[in-house]
Amino acid sequence: MKERRQHKRRHAPAWFWPALISASLAVLAFFLVMVLIPGLSDSYISGSARPAVQTTRQTEPIVTRLETETTVPVETTEVTVPQTKPPETEPEPVPTETSRDTQDPPGSAATLLIRRAISQAKPSVLTLYVSMPERGDSPARAVTFSGVVIDREGHFVTPTSNLSFALTFNGQFHDAAVAYAYVPFETNPFEIEIVAHEPNTDVALLRIVDAPPMEPITMAEEPALLLGDFLIVLGGSDVDMTDLSLSVGYLTGLQRGTYFEDGMESGMIQTSAFVTPIMSGAALLDPNGRMVGLINSNVSRNYSDISGYALPVDVLRHVLDVLKAEEPPSLVRKVWLGIRAMDPAEYAVLVRERSYPEGLMVAEVLSDGPAASADIQRHDVIISIDGETVSSVDQLNRLLDKRLVGERVMITLYRTETRRYVNVFLYLRESPH
Repeated sequence: MKERRQHKRRHAPAWFWPALISASLAVLAFFLVMVLIPGLSDSYISGSARPAVQTTRQTEPIVTRLETETTVPVETTEVTVPQTKPPETEPEPVPTETSRDTQDPPGSAATLLIRRAISQAKPSVLTLYVSMPERGDSPARAVTFSGVVIDREGHFVTPTSNLSFALTFNGQFHDAAVAYAYVPFETNPFEIEIVAHEPNTDVALLRIVDAPPMEPITMAEEPALLLGDFLIVLGGSDVDMTDLSLSVGYLTGLQRGTYFEDGMESGMIQTSAFVTPIMSGAALLDPNGRMVGLINSNVSRNYSDISGYALPVDVLRHVLDVLKAEEPPSLVRKVWLGIRAMDPAEYAVLVRERSYPEGLMVAEVLSDGPAASADIQRHDVIISIDGETVSSVDQLNRLLDKRLVGERVMITLYRTETRRYVNVFLYLRESPH
């Protein structure tokens, strides 16, 4: 009996294990409900199952944050800045098809600059026409070219070579010549007459007969031209003589200065602007519409040179002073040697470096002058005329003023090629132009 009682104590009652399993399951269920299920519920709620709840929970703090930011001073700055900006600095509207049409085209600044220069100079630029009938062996000829008005009385300038075929020996128009000018804003042409001309610079001074009040060109005062400067050529037109023609370019060269017999410097302005024959006598303008040179299309050049050349306005101003001072200038018989002299400052360098004698070096000998007939050569140095020393163009000019046309003079030269002194004799004569 005792052994059977002990055996019964070793085994749990039959109800114990089912009760333990049920209790374990209950504890497990409680754990799942209290711990795992809330985490899964939050994860599920933050997804797509409850979007309305997500919006409500997130917008409430966002609204609160925005309301807080509106109290920051930044809001005040953003409101007051547009009030302090000038109207022109406000952002422009996005371009539309309509607003794009009203905008300035590319390059409009340069276009307006050229238009202003033309507007200022246009009243002073002429289209000229000169013709001659057939005479003996000379065929009929007619040319159209340009001129520039210099005063209100109708005086204007143009290169003499434009109309030399129609001039007589004394520098006046031939009786058979037809010469007139088209004046800006006038329909009918006006007759013109020649007043004077200066052969060395190829400048002719003419006058419009019975001219209306004219507008003279504005000449630049001592223009400081530099390579690359923008230049405008405004001249006549052979398509519509009441209108003008235009060319633009840059300053591409300032020739080394040489001096005429009367002391005038003759360096020409070179420009990349395309210059037609009708533009000979046109005005070379700076961007402000002021004249800086007189175009000459008849300057000698090689076949490949398409540059435009102009007489500097400073030289032109000096020529006009000379022509206006003579009475009557076209009939003055001035003796002509036919040379151009080197800049005295440049020759002074040669005197120091090569021990050349004091004198006047010949930079160019004109083919149809007395100097060429006497075999005076380029780079010869004029020492004296009839024993009177010459060391500058001013001295040469004073000595020639004392001589008469046809007078025989002796010129002492230093020939740099042979380094010898030679004497040449020549007869002074009047310029053939």
